[in-house]
Amino acid sequence: MTRIYIDVDGILAQFVPALLKNYNQKHGTSLTPNDVTDWAFKGIFKHGQHWWDYTYPENFWTELETYSWAHALVAAAKATGKPYAFLTALQDVEDRRSVMSRKAWLDKHFTVDPTDIPSKRLIVAQRKELVVTEGDILIDDYIKNLWAAQKVGATVFLLAQPWNQGDFPERMTPEQILTALQVLK
Repeated sequence: MTRIYIDVDGILAQFVPALLKNYNQKHGTSLTPNDVTDWAFKGIFKHGQHWWDYTYPENFWTELETYSWAHALVAAAKATGKPYAFLTALQDVEDRRSVMSRKAWLDKHFTVDPTDIPSKRLIVAQRKELVVTEGDILIDDYIKNLWAAQKVGATVFLLAQPWNQGDFPERMTPEQILTALQVLK
């Protein structure tokens, strides 16, 4: 059975704009998401700087804004009638607070039906290809996650973002992803 997995940061949550706001305030710069042309912030972060250094204050994760297409994307996944989940990858450096904050964020922005709580659909894994299987669909903004998912036979949708330009066959707009999901009904 086909399952749909939706990444959170960069797909639903505006992680990069919030991180850059903190970075700009700390360093007196005026970077925008269009300046981030690499998922690892190459050319922006100096040696020893990491993206998690800019995920403050305490409510950073829960206060992220949604992208304009986020609700339509989740609604389209639900409308397919196929099982869906939110699949996020966390690194070793992140803590329980990050997971709990993502759960709170999902519940805050995507609870429509009290019997279908979004945080209960959250899966956290370092390697998404260990979760997705052949025939599943992964919607993500990180090329490495998608390459790995393709190798196990998943269908992948790469949401076009400034930081994921590179060697990947097809980057999709939110509208193209919505259309592809509607075909699954």
